[in-house]
Amino acid sequence: MLSIISPKLTRFIQVRGKRAAAVSKYFRDMVAHTVAYREKNNITRKDFMDLLIQLKNRGYLDGEKIEIGDSTNKEVSQMETLKEYPPVPLLNREPKKEYKIPNSDIVLEKGTPISISVLGLHRDPKYYPDPDHFDPERFSEEQKAQRQPYVYLPFGDGPRNYIGMRLGLLQVKVGLVCLLSKYNVRPTEKTRETLEYNARTIILIPNGGIQLRLEKRCS
Repeated sequence: MLSIISPKLTRFIQVRGKRAAAVSKYFRDMVAHTVAYREKNNITRKDFMDLLIQLKNRGYLDGEKIEIGDSTNKEVSQMETLKEYPPVPLLNREPKKEYKIPNSDIVLEKGTPISISVLGLHRDPKYYPDPDHFDPERFSEEQKAQRQPYVYLPFGDGPRNYIGMRLGLLQVKVGLVCLLSKYNVRPTEKTRETLEYNARTIILIPNGGIQLRLEKRCS
């Protein structure tokens, strides 16, 4: 995985070839052994490993399906910020078995490293007409029903989706409420409408940051 994300860093720390495979196998075996032991002995410790086991067996976390329908989460699901600026613009996956891409002659062998451009999907006019236009109505129930669900992946999807999704959304909502209840947000002379991103990080970070001005609210 590291060799895909940052080949130069991989060469620098000399994790490659048989050594990289051995390190990867060690951690995979350790996790597999822990999961098997806990499942066999019905052990629950309410930790990160328990969350991974839930995702493996169910595909979702306790309470997740209920909270998605909650009115608080609807406030966030109608926002389009995560479509325009997904935190991680690239996902990495590997097929568990040989897979032929539909409508093509391309066959992916088992274990082939695959990179999925989340930013590319989110900006594809095939799925999002006028993709650079900020339009929260794209996420109305009517429009979502007309769209293929796997073209919106700010947190990934399936058993390997981002495990901190609910916490992340909660933090964002609390932060926005605390900020906007006391301040109005205004652009400055240095605020740019078009962002350029740092090409040396896997996280979507704009060069030079984002310049905004906060005005304290009178009421």
